[in-house]
Amino acid sequence: MLGWPGGGFIGVDIFFVISGFLITGQLVRQHERVGRISISEFYRARIRRILPASIVALIVVTALSFLTFRPSRAWDTLVDGVSAFFFSANWRFAVTGTDYWAADGAISPFQHFWSLGVEEQFYFVWPFVIIVVLSALAGKKASHRFGLAVIMGLIIVASFVWAVLETSSNPGFAYFNTFSRVWEMGVGALLAIMVPALMKIKDRLRPFIAWTGLAGIAASIWLINSDMAFPGPWAALPVASTALVIIAGTGGEQKFLYPITNKAAGFVGNISYSLYLWHFPVIIFMGEYVNEWAWPAYITALGLMVLLSCASYYFVEEPVRRSDWLLLDSMSSKTPGVKKPDDAMALQRLFVAGLAVLVAGIIPLTLAPPKAAVMVDLADVVSIPTQGATQADSLTLDSAVQELQDGINSALQATTWPALNPSLDDVMSEGKPDEEDAGCGTGSLDPGICDFTGGHDKSAVVLGDSTAIALVATARAAIGDEYNVRGLSKAGCVGLAVEVHDDRAEEMASCQQFKADSIAEILRTKPQIVFLTNSPGALTNVAGADGNAKAAAWQQGAKDTIEALKPSGAKVVIVAAPPSARTISICATKSSLPSDCVASIDHGFELVSGAYSAAAKDTGISAVDTRFWYCNQKGNCPAFAGATVVKRDTIHVTKQYSELLAPAFKTMMAGLS
Repeated sequence: MLGWPGGGFIGVDIFFVISGFLITGQLVRQHERVGRISISEFYRARIRRILPASIVALIVVTALSFLTFRPSRAWDTLVDGVSAFFFSANWRFAVTGTDYWAADGAISPFQHFWSLGVEEQFYFVWPFVIIVVLSALAGKKASHRFGLAVIMGLIIVASFVWAVLETSSNPGFAYFNTFSRVWEMGVGALLAIMVPALMKIKDRLRPFIAWTGLAGIAASIWLINSDMAFPGPWAALPVASTALVIIAGTGGEQKFLYPITNKAAGFVGNISYSLYLWHFPVIIFMGEYVNEWAWPAYITALGLMVLLSCASYYFVEEPVRRSDWLLLDSMSSKTPGVKKPDDAMALQRLFVAGLAVLVAGIIPLTLAPPKAAVMVDLADVVSIPTQGATQADSLTLDSAVQELQDGINSALQATTWPALNPSLDDVMSEGKPDEEDAGCGTGSLDPGICDFTGGHDKSAVVLGDSTAIALVATARAAIGDEYNVRGLSKAGCVGLAVEVHDDRAEEMASCQQFKADSIAEILRTKPQIVFLTNSPGALTNVAGADGNAKAAAWQQGAKDTIEALKPSGAKVVIVAAPPSARTISICATKSSLPSDCVASIDHGFELVSGAYSAAAKDTGISAVDTRFWYCNQKGNCPAFAGATVVKRDTIHVTKQYSELLAPAFKTMMAGLS
């Protein structure tokens, strides 16, 4: 919510360790007490603990999604909710390519359910492993706990190695992958198995161990960030730190640990599951109803989290815990505080509890005041100069760019959402350029991949990252009747001789190889013109102490790339990728206005533009500043122009707008010649 501390997401890893410790301890103690583990009793207890509160949250959040989001996003949320109910949300998010740390796409209010899915998948298997191991050791002299410890130790090592390898190659998938997370619950399980040994630790050492663990957790929260390889290996720090705290608290007197043994901490622990269920939906929906996050919004969100969590705990969790729902008679007689209301009363109380949470969740948000229309001052909507915006050359773009500006200015004055192409509900699918299906953006240089040959004598190549895909579409629409157009592009790989940091070592190596191969391919095929375009957002990951240092590296990388291309004889032209925008699938809701989706030209775009200008001047080529293709003269950039949606997300231009840019691109080409 606040964006800091950077490692706030390690709470999940702490939760995994604690969960593995508690659940495994229960299973092992039951076996030692009665000589067997009741699978039926175990899963009844899990259902009683997990499902009632989560079902209420799933129903409320899904209902609120249909009240708040546009239909396509609401239906996606419903599918997410169904996946969450069946404890498979982590696989849905992994398969759909969800980036847990991304802020430029529509975020599911059920995204946090991924961790509950991982946990329950672990418990679909682990109890049976315990039963098999203990059965195999029956009658043997070897300690049952020792045998379990060996098995769990092997599982931990295998899962951790898997996590490290997968994080290096596919971090997005690794984050949600159960097999990359098993080791974390396994550490907790191993501690539970080792309890007899841990209880022998001297009491005077326990505070030191505990505070070392707490310091490690604090360090994890403040030092770990989304740029680090996670979960493998950096999740090891919060996992090991949590393990130390558990070790310190296993047996013996708990001295000098007031921060985690006071009543307030106990209260948070009591409502922690409900807090887990409700905190993320509050953040997502608050973001839909507030113009900007400021302290009043933070305080309101925190208050809603506490209110909903308490309502869920006291009106859902506690009534179910005290009831005999799913308990056998023998179990209910052993459970303190369990009464035996009839089924009708139990259902009535559950219904009232769900209704209370429903009312508490929806009313504060639906009563939020409507957003006021934010009009763009007409003084800001000025006529663009007759000359197009260029850095190295003076290109005539007057009439073509003015036509774009008319649509941009019209959008900036809109007070309601018009009918758009593509529609707001289908931006991601209908706005995808056809060139993506032809292999553009994959990094492949194979013949026929992103190669649109029309049998012409002249050829043009677009070299860059994923933003090059849309430029290929524009080039085809503008000059496809004169030029064979080919795209050499790789998503996430800046097509300049500059190193952009990526935790995925294999991906960095692949990017470097792609750039070298692309230069070689251009030198071999000798096209007449090469367009360079790359997302300015990548500047943040370029090595450098500050923005200016990063821009200097970007400038040098552009110069080196241009010089490397010159032997091909091609005219090299830098065509700036668009400034960052607001993701229309997020900012366009049932209660939003077009002005809520207006962005401003960011500092990163200005730095990259300056770098391009200097590189073009030093090498004697053209660099086209395209800001007026997307924004007005004052730097206001709407989500649509005329009736056409500009981008699918923060940076990637829609198929429709790419084609709309063709006249401006064609005029630019005329200026180059």
